[in-house]
Amino acid sequence: MTRFTTALLTTALILAGGSTSFAHDLYNVNRTQAEQIQAIDQARRTGQLTRYEYNQLMAEQARIARLEQEALADGVTGREYREIRAAQQAAGAHIYQESHNGRVNYWRAWKWNNANRY
Repeated sequence: MTRFTTALLTTALILAGGSTSFAHDLYNVNRTQAEQIQAIDQARRTGQLTRYEYNQLMAEQARIARLEQEALADGVTGREYREIRAAQQAAGAHIYQESHNGRVNYWRAWKWNNANRY
């Protein structure tokens, strides 16, 4: 994983530790965020994402992390929780769309497909 994704995951996990006193538990939010970042990295490694698509999806994940941090600053309200979950659902759809749109990074796809041949 890149430094950015590692930092993003670390921040999300640290913030999750303090969320037990809030009305809404962010365990599902953090788990979903980690799974989405992992899916983005996997699609990048296999060549399903171009560099531009990868950067766009990671920027979207960063925006979701900022939403979470802002919500945790003063306690997570129901509205903020629903907003974060809606953003994550939209991000999940974007990940699927971008990784299945037919645009590929041919070098990464070739490298992935031929990794076990030699």
